[in-house]
Amino acid sequence: MAKKAINNPLPKAIRKVDVKLIDLILDVDNPRFAHLTKDYNEDELLAKLAEEKNIDELIQSFQENGYYLAEPLLVIESSEKEGKYVVIEGNRRLAALRILASPNLMNRYGFKAVKINKSFEDQLLNQIPVLIYPSRDSLWSYLGFRHIKGSMPWDSYSKGLYIVDMYECYGFSLDEISTRIGDKNATIYKMFNGIRVLNQAIENNYISKEQVAGKFNFSHLYTIIEHANTKTYLGLKFSRNSMLEKNPISKNRLINLKTLFSFIYGDPDESNQPVVKVQNPDIRRLDKVLLNKKALTFLLDNRQGDGALEESFKLTVSEDFALEDTISKAYNNLQKTLENINLYKGNEFLWKKINGIKEMSTKILNKMDKIRLSK
Repeated sequence: MAKKAINNPLPKAIRKVDVKLIDLILDVDNPRFAHLTKDYNEDELLAKLAEEKNIDELIQSFQENGYYLAEPLLVIESSEKEGKYVVIEGNRRLAALRILASPNLMNRYGFKAVKINKSFEDQLLNQIPVLIYPSRDSLWSYLGFRHIKGSMPWDSYSKGLYIVDMYECYGFSLDEISTRIGDKNATIYKMFNGIRVLNQAIENNYISKEQVAGKFNFSHLYTIIEHANTKTYLGLKFSRNSMLEKNPISKNRLINLKTLFSFIYGDPDESNQPVVKVQNPDIRRLDKVLLNKKALTFLLDNRQGDGALEESFKLTVSEDFALEDTISKAYNNLQKTLENINLYKGNEFLWKKINGIKEMSTKILNKMDKIRLSK
């Protein structure tokens, strides 16, 4: 398939019109819905979107101000339902309108119903501005670029699905996508390769659709397969800015793939819970454990216990890694403190503690500098 130019952020629409809310359909082929079952319906999609960040702010804004006339939904004509339009861009806004228009849905999803006047109600139900496009193909690049680096980013799993779809269905190379969105860290390649490995795990039932549909930390996967030990453990051979083929894990390494997914995400039948709790330092620890026979055996035998990954990691570490682990823990704790600093109310004791940490950090840094300069 010939490559297509990707220099136009938003192609020209066929026409702009106002449509009724009942004539708009949520896009079941949107990457954010890829984990849902094939018999999904409007209720399932609405439930998914109702949980999303800021949907309550959208509903409140529509209650107070009506729909944003300057931000039409981007749609295509439905091939299955005459006179209906599939919303390609703006599914969160459509979900907010659907919920707002139904007192039952407002109650179901825990939103406070507010009575709106008749003219306002008429605008929300019958005068939704849309831009009509000829096909999904004509909007796909804009949709993806907007949600990878744009103002409304998808989760990393949805981004990965989009990247693979752009490559397989629309003929864009990964270099083209990377250049277009300004990706300087090979993240496009990491996500693409992560989807390749994930799909093979799904096909072999090492992870379930339900697990992917939940709080799915896709970044754990595409991060760890970049680590040297994990590559060896899975038999993967690829470098930065290189692509994995479909089903990249050989048959004799599938048991290792199953074990890796069990460690990261737990088992589909919930017989084992994940040992990876946070990406840093757990992904680095697990990577070290995978190629250490003693540590891996310990983790397999004791994974149900608290701190099993940390204990197995200790069986692999040198003095340098022990120090690195201590510093990583201190850094993570300080990061959490910074994220919650708005909770500080002026407590003198806490202020002194932080000043003590500052002084201690300076002493540690000075000693590190002396050691570095002596080398």
